Amino acid sequence: MKEYESERNKLIPEAEAYADKIAGPKKNKKNHYEWSNSWNRAFHSKMNSLAKSLIEDYDLILQELYDSEIHWSIECFRHGGFTAKLGDERNTPKTFPILREAIKWLANQAVKHYPNSTFAAKHS
Repeated sequence: MKEYESERNKLIPEAEAYADKIAGPKKNKKNHYEWSNSWNRAFHSKMNSLAKSLIEDYDLILQELYDSEIHWSIECFRHGGFTAKLGDERNTPKTFPILREAIKWLANQAVKHYPNSTFAAKHS
């Protein structure tokens, strides 16, 4: 989760600037409650919008692997993380505590082991 949090935290200044623009300067509002509601709504809306790119790319990676006819699998086990495997049964699977780490590993391995694929051409 640390990597996601770090990347999401980088988006805070942009979301704060947006909220300041929407809610206006704090000192000009007579009703602090009204201003803080407006600012919070704008801030969280912008953060959610910006942060979608941190998550949505992972489903695209899996689709692009599939479209490139690269075989992959991810299994999850209760309290056991996510086990990712690229290619056929001869390849050794690797286990990750976080799903996005498993997907990143699949992408890196695909570029390494399938350098002539359409996936590698796009992600190298």
